[in-house]
Formats: sequence, C-alpha cells, structure tokens
Amino acid sequence: MPAPAGPAPQSRPMPQRGGQRQRVFRNPNLRWIAQRPPQARPAPRRTTPPSGPGRNPIPRYTYIPQWGLGNLPAEWTSAEEPRSVATRQLTQALTLTAAVFGVTALVHLARYVLLSVNRTYVVPSWADRATVWLVLFSGVCAALAVLFAVIAFTRWLILLRADAYREVGRVDPRPWWQLWPATVVPVVNLLGPAWLLYEVADLGVDAETIALRRRRMTRIWVGWLVVNLFAAVAITYHFSAESIQNEADGLFFVIVSAAVSAAFSWWYRVRLPRVFDAPAPAAVQTTRWVVAQ
Repeated sequence: MPAPAGPAPQSRPMPQRGGQRQRVFRNPNLRWIAQRPPQARPAPRRTTPPSGPGRNPIPRYTYIPQWGLGNLPAEWTSAEEPRSVATRQLTQALTLTAAVFGVTALVHLARYVLLSVNRTYVVPSWADRATVWLVLFSGVCAALAVLFAVIAFTRWLILLRADAYREVGRVDPRPWWQLWPATVVPVVNLLGPAWLLYEVADLGVDAETIALRRRRMTRIWVGWLVVNLFAAVAITYHFSAESIQNEADGLFFVIVSAAVSAAFSWWYRVRLPRVFDAPAPAAVQTTRWVVAQ
C-alpha cells in the first residue's frame, strides 16, 4: 500500500556565484574564548621574584633586630630657633670683646711702663717701636670687636622685640631702619638700646615681672653709660697730649677704660641675654620643723 504523500522536500538554495554573501551579525559585547577542559589544562608555572638590589622580598623577623642606626634624640633633629642662635652669637661676641679689651689694657700698660722708665733711662728704639705698633694693633682689634658686638646685639634685639610682640599677637611697629641706627650710631646708642628694650618690657607680663625687667635693664644701662664715660675721657686725654707726661697720663686713662670695658663685657655677656627671663622660683624648704609638746 503506498505511503501517503507528504510535503515535498524543499530544495537547498544554491549559492549564487555572482551575487552577494549573506552577512552574519554578532553582538559586539560578547567575545568567544576557547578554553581547554579542566583535565587538559597544564599545571601553573611557579614564578620566581626578580633578582637584583632592592627587588628581594621584604625580610621578616620573629624578633626585634638590634643592629642598624640608633634613634637620635628629638633635640638633635629639631631646628634651632633664630633667637637662640642670636643669643649664642651675642654671648660669644661679648666674650671675645672682653678678651680683646683685656689684652689691650695689658699692651697699654706695657707702653705706660716704658714711658715711665724713659723719664730716667734711655730705652732701646726697637722697644719703643714695638710698643707703638702693639698699641695701634690692639686699638684696631678693640674697635673691630666692639663693632662685632654691636652688630650681634642689634640682631638679638630685633629678634627679641619680634618674639615679644608675637606673644601678644602683634607685629613690631618699628622697621629695621629705625632699630639699626639707634644701636649702631655713636652717641645715639647711649640711649637707643635702653629705649628699645623698655618699649617691650611690659608686654604680656604681670607687674612683678615688669619691675624685675626694669631693674635689670637699669643696671645694664648705667654700666653702659659708665663705660662710655671712661672711653670718652681716655680718648680726649689721649689726643690732647702734648708732652711725654700728658701722653703717659692719657695711656693711664686708656688702661683704666680698657679694663673697665673688659670687666663690663664679661659681666654683660651673662646678664643681657637673661634680661627678659622669668623670675627664678622661690626655693622650697625641704626641712619641716614641728613643735613637740
């Protein structure tokens, strides 16, 4: 019995040789990756860290290593304040000034003894010339030492005023071109430094501290005036000498002036940087006395 006739099989379209090929559209967000099955994958290769300086792994210790650089104290690494540097330079300048004036006094004393001996005996010419040159050299050194001390004092004073005004939230109202002439110019510096110090003596402190600062500054200022008075008398007497006796008297005043200046510089070098220091605390009595009955 013949099978029922089904639908006729469709014939496969034959590609057209002269026509266009059929385009296949793919999703651009998808990418096909061919991977091996798990059982066919090779074992992962062991990677070694690159060799060379600085490329090795960080070492780890089960204990604290005791080798290496030591820890420096904090004060070694901290920068020093400008005022501390200026204070140290001022102390060094005053110490140098005291030493130079001491040597100057000894040199002028040798010249004075030589002139005194020359009144009775004839001194060798080489001794006379040597003492003259030593007196001139010591005078130049003393002048340079004074200039160095004045510059160091002015720098310290400017920083001191700046710190005093900064503590109360203000700025120093006087510019540098007013501070330098008040401390460097002769005759003007007799009153200028004391005036500039008195301006900032009462900033941000109590009445007791103000009184203490003023007493310290008054003592220093009086000593400064006495030193300049001796220097003025010595210079006047020295340049007005017209005879050997007057020259000897002038040398005597120069010796006294140099000795006083050396003593004042030595005393001044410790007390000036501490003029604005706080008052020392009262001593605490460690022994307690009780009344036994």
